[in-house]
Amino acid sequence: MLGARRVVVTGANKGIGLALVRALVAEGSTDVIMTFRKGNNGPEIYEQIRKECPNALLHYYLLDITDEASMCSWLAKAGFSS
Repeated sequence: MLGARRVVVTGANKGIGLALVRALVAEGSTDVIMTFRKGNNGPEIYEQIRKECPNALLHYYLLDITDEASMCSWLAKAGFSS
């Protein structure tokens, strides 16, 4: 178990990313941040996981890791900038 850590999962709306989010939430990770690109089903997947695990501290952000402006914006919103 990871305990009280913030975990960021990219591509969290499908495949390995989604499986990882589900495993982390099931393990009781305290702060899981889901990221996915605009236009995907991410918000719907986020809501589904919230319903399954209402006590999980779960967040989501739209993020394109191939776009520098998107990364900088996300870092500031998620509280990672200094």
